[in-house]
Amino acid sequence: MGKKRSPDLSISLISFNTKDLVEQCLNSIFRNTRHLQLEVMLVDNASKDGTPAMVQKKFPEVKLTRNRSNELFTKAHNHNLKRSHGDYFLVLNEDIQIPPLALEKMVTFMKKHPKVGLASCRQVNEHEITDMTCHRFPHPLIEIFESSSLGKRVMKFIPLKSVEKLISSHNYSGWRRNTIREVDFIPGSFFMGRKELLDKVGFFDEGFWLFYEEPDYCKRAKNAGFLTYHVGTITITHLRTKAIAKLPPFRRYQIAEHDILAYHKKYFGLFWWLILWVVYRPDWLYWKLNRQNRSKQ
Repeated sequence: MGKKRSPDLSISLISFNTKDLVEQCLNSIFRNTRHLQLEVMLVDNASKDGTPAMVQKKFPEVKLTRNRSNELFTKAHNHNLKRSHGDYFLVLNEDIQIPPLALEKMVTFMKKHPKVGLASCRQVNEHEITDMTCHRFPHPLIEIFESSSLGKRVMKFIPLKSVEKLISSHNYSGWRRNTIREVDFIPGSFFMGRKELLDKVGFFDEGFWLFYEEPDYCKRAKNAGFLTYHVGTITITHLRTKAIAKLPPFRRYQIAEHDILAYHKKYFGLFWWLILWVVYRPDWLYWKLNRQNRSKQ
């Protein structure tokens, strides 16, 4: 009896009360991928909508893990990645639809470009509108003026040309996403890499809960000598019906602020962590009061 062939691609999925999306995603993977040996793993973050039972019944080939609590993005995907066996891995959102041969084409691109450690592709919504994915690595000034309510007010009343130029550069403004180019970091919704990268760089930093693990990992990959690419000649559909929307608003804000602060403390130091913490206090207060008002209704 011959040795069992190792998978070409290990796919990591997580779910949280998104049964219909998970079913659509898995159907698109298995129906439209014909020439790859797949290993598909799914961590369910304590769904109450019957997701695990549906997966067991309709997709018995999927390696399913049931969590007793919601471990969010990073920890749940790490659980899958640590037990993956594929030559390549793919961190995938459950609201992604995979068209015919898309995964084969992505793996072929990786094989032809051995210096590329990570890659993503063009994402469009159900109306064929392109999602402006991929950005330069985060910078404290970007966070202040693009993400915080205080920074947005300053930019509205006192336009700062240098900051506007920095934001434009950060977002790769003017770049058509149907082309191929090297980028700083790719989105976690479709995050493909090679196994040797996992072996050398490791897994996602669990100091990040839901956001900023992508730029962190891409930066670590770059420091290890790997390139990160956007392959715009390959297109997938991203429905953008995120499970995070099922979390309470203040909890979503807490997670986002935690990860912003964690990233900038890691790469820019305690000074910028403190500046950002102060800048985000008005936002924290807004969401805190919003939660209290909702609880009184």
